[in-house]
Amino acid sequence: MVGEVTGDESIYNLNCDASLTEEPILIPLETCDVFPQPVQSWKTAGSSAYAAFPPSKFNVQNAATDIRGWSPAYLADQQNIYHYSQPWQNGTSWDTLRIGFDEVGNQDIAFKNQGTQICNGSMGCYPGNDDGLVDLRKADTPQLLNINFDSTSNVTITNAEASTGSNSYQNKCGVNSSDCSYSEPSDGNIYITLKRNVSRLSLEGTSSSSNAKRLYLMLDDGRKIEELSYRGNVALYFYNSARVNFRTVSGSGSGNWYFESNVQVNIADSLAPTNALDTHYRDGMTGYIAPVFYGPRADMLLRSNNELRASVLAKSVTIPNYMNMQGSITTNLLTVSSGLALRAPANKPECWDGSSITSQYALTLQPAADYALICETQRLEFQVVDLNSLPSSSYSGQIRISPASSDLTLVEGKGSGSNGLYTPNSNGELWFDLAATASQTLTISGHLNPKGTSDSVVGTYHFVPYKLAADDQHVIASKPQPVTITAQTCTADGSPKDLAYQGTPTISSEWQAPANGVGDLTFNPTFTEGEATADLVMDDSGIKTVLLEDSNFNCRELGDDCPIKGKGTLQGSFTVYSRPWTLAICSPGDSSAMDGNITDRNSTAFTAAGNTFGLNVRPLRWISGGAAQGEIETSGLCARPVTQNFFSSAVQLSAKAELSYRVAEPEDGANGTLNGELQRYNTSGVNDEYLPFSDLNWSEVGVLRVQAGLSDEYLGMTVNPGYREIGRFYPAWLSLSANDWDYPDGQTGFAYMNQPFGYGFSVEAQNSQGQVTQNYSSFDPALIADIKLLAVDSSGGDLGARIADYDLQFWDGSGSWSDGVLSGEHSLTFSKRVTNPSPYTTSADGPFSSGFGLRVTDKVDGVDFTSPQLTLTQDGTTVDRGAVFGSQPDIRYGRMVLDDVGGTTVSKINVPLRTEYWQGSRFVTNRDDNGSWFRSSANSVCRQSIWTADADKFNSSLEPRQASLQTPTVAAGESDQLMATPHSEQEQNSVREQVRFWLRLDDSSSRSPQLADSSVTCGPQGADNPWLQYNWRGVGDEDPSAVVTFGVHRGNDRVIFRGEARLTGQ
Repeated sequence: MVGEVTGDESIYNLNCDASLTEEPILIPLETCDVFPQPVQSWKTAGSSAYAAFPPSKFNVQNAATDIRGWSPAYLADQQNIYHYSQPWQNGTSWDTLRIGFDEVGNQDIAFKNQGTQICNGSMGCYPGNDDGLVDLRKADTPQLLNINFDSTSNVTITNAEASTGSNSYQNKCGVNSSDCSYSEPSDGNIYITLKRNVSRLSLEGTSSSSNAKRLYLMLDDGRKIEELSYRGNVALYFYNSARVNFRTVSGSGSGNWYFESNVQVNIADSLAPTNALDTHYRDGMTGYIAPVFYGPRADMLLRSNNELRASVLAKSVTIPNYMNMQGSITTNLLTVSSGLALRAPANKPECWDGSSITSQYALTLQPAADYALICETQRLEFQVVDLNSLPSSSYSGQIRISPASSDLTLVEGKGSGSNGLYTPNSNGELWFDLAATASQTLTISGHLNPKGTSDSVVGTYHFVPYKLAADDQHVIASKPQPVTITAQTCTADGSPKDLAYQGTPTISSEWQAPANGVGDLTFNPTFTEGEATADLVMDDSGIKTVLLEDSNFNCRELGDDCPIKGKGTLQGSFTVYSRPWTLAICSPGDSSAMDGNITDRNSTAFTAAGNTFGLNVRPLRWISGGAAQGEIETSGLCARPVTQNFFSSAVQLSAKAELSYRVAEPEDGANGTLNGELQRYNTSGVNDEYLPFSDLNWSEVGVLRVQAGLSDEYLGMTVNPGYREIGRFYPAWLSLSANDWDYPDGQTGFAYMNQPFGYGFSVEAQNSQGQVTQNYSSFDPALIADIKLLAVDSSGGDLGARIADYDLQFWDGSGSWSDGVLSGEHSLTFSKRVTNPSPYTTSADGPFSSGFGLRVTDKVDGVDFTSPQLTLTQDGTTVDRGAVFGSQPDIRYGRMVLDDVGGTTVSKINVPLRTEYWQGSRFVTNRDDNGSWFRSSANSVCRQSIWTADADKFNSSLEPRQASLQTPTVAAGESDQLMATPHSEQEQNSVREQVRFWLRLDDSSSRSPQLADSSVTCGPQGADNPWLQYNWRGVGDEDPSAVVTFGVHRGNDRVIFRGEARLTGQ
């Protein structure tokens, strides 16, 4: 790498010199867990995180693909080679390489064409699970990304000069910027460093010409950018060991990406560059580690002009154009459209353990020891189990039994074979009846063939003339169970019969599984007439053999019932299989913190929906009074003793605990989704006390009922499932998702002060992943956040005094919510600024077009709006914050204006009318107003004579231009529908006069000052829009008026009479 690195970590003059390039050492994450071979999918079975994923698919559509880099051990293991035979042309066949995918997109290209060489340059690729081993060829299940993109900041940066606009890097990232900083060294490029995480970042390099300034975005560890887009001459630079987080990345520019060592680019949703990337690597660094692109739920589109050196893990990977790559791809769907040349990096570790396949099966034998009469057969049950100790149906080998000369009879349906070599049935079972003709001890062993003897099982069986007999027992740990023992012998015809034995045998027990188990076994039988019944208690779980022995047994005492004479040893045994009673669900901390509900505000809240939490599952011993069957409520049992042997690695004791769930409160509520690993094997216990279920999260709110049970029977028994209710889950936050304004008809996007108008909004109660929590609506109202309208000025001061019924702009939890969404509607009247209450007088201010939103007044469980941006202050101190409406209102101080006019004494005169609003510095015509109305009939007009030439003539009036149009409206803020009509239109009856006319706008709650003037005569009705009144004459807000002069000139002689300003007569 040729370039300059300064002390402040700015990078200059970046370019790659091929002569300096070294092979990168690629050991990302845990390589053998996540990127074991060049391509593979990952294991999804048993993972709730990927339960919705379809079967993985290897979808190569071009035979020019050449994928190399499978490890030597992988290629050498013949179980990874599939010999494909054509069903035509005499069955021609060839080798293909088995790979870790479930399905194939194009069989001909993948393996059906004999000439295909897409795998390792020599053979085809064969996905599938016909041999039951595909999961061993897959990567381990990857961890989900858990990134909280919590910024609401949107930033656009261009490489243009400051004079070109606010988004110029010089303006956007100047010294006072809270978003970013920049440096502009002598190399002619621009280096941008973010100061904080952002929601949307747009980088715009306006030119890609050779002399243009390139815009570098310098990315450090932990940076979160929810949406990144770039175009033009832009570069991304990732610092050493940086973990950089994106939700989406898209770009249409030159796409230069620079990587220092050990970079991980986390993609939550998608990586979709329009143009191919140019990638650059600081591979001259000592121990360089190539980058990782990581996104288990992301769709990634890979394009690169040069060799892409990276490891990629994604839900889907699409390679639309031919590409060279060094690294590995792990994905649920690999699509290669035009070809791919993929090679493994140097120094990659060997990740294939050939024994992992042959070690996937084990053999068990029950019972491992027993006593049988000579006249009986002893049942032996061999069972092939898989890695999870579950009966296997996929084992295709044989079982070797020795000694082969033993008197073994196959049980029908339980296997086949002879002479010591047998094949189990489809369930992995191989059962025998063992016989003997004399007193003897037989040892029978079995092992998987051809696996060798490493997993041999051995049983010892004593054939005797008499014995103490009892059935094998299936018990619950610590729960007494009555056991009956009889003394038996064989009759002359070879059938068992009871002995009249009366004695006290010695009782001992031996562990079978685990080999060194803990816990006592108590059993004290006393015989009467050959039979004894006593309670047996086995403290812990596991398998024990109980041995009974009376070495002082004297057969003579039994007379003819004794098959031999003299003293001997009376022996017997039986096996005890003990299970845990139930599985208790406990908190890693204070269990009482899990007992909240949705009805009592004083109950304890647990955690927010979507937040991670943990549970400990404890296998319990039985307690007195506990039910032996059915579900057990375990909230009060977390301090009870556990069955420590449950955590043993003994094959016979393998168990898998599973969590299931449903909503408990509200009744019939939404179940939501419990995310995380919901299954744990018994061997993952901690301190032989509990199974940890960590990193769980529930998508809903309320009370969650979690149940723990085992996926299968335990030693042939069903462990009682344990459950408990966990609460209270509450919303992570509230989100103001939408709002709108219902302005009066004809008013485009605004309302006047003092004029009622409507508004509505939607607030969602969300979990920490931004999903609506439907159950929130069912909480008791006292547990639901109260929400109130918030209006503040530019300094955060409360504007509540300007809003009519401000305290009623309020929504509590009593019925306003539905399915986790509050849909609020209300009427709003924003008052004019009052300078004198009597007479009512206002002054112009505004317009008001910001500062409106909502705030939570009762933050139950700490629930508040996410990223509140409105600040409410009092005396300079912040008292609360709220969410800002995405759509702000436009509230204007308005007035209606009539112009003074003059004309002849005999003609009608048009009186111009308009609506105006205060623009901030002056009144202007409101061109957005097409709805303000007025009435010009005599019922809504006031008249005052200013002067007249004939007091007896006073019929002049203000009338509508069209008599039929009684309530006209303005158009673009203006109207010509008002006409001033003289006393008479006949010259001989005309009169010269000057009159003031008012248009009444008042309603029942307001009275214009002229109504109190005795010299003014008024019609009885206002137009009900007093918000357009104004303090025209200094006497308080009043209706609009115009002075009309009839007689500005007389007829046709054009003699002008001078008047005052506004044409008031002399």
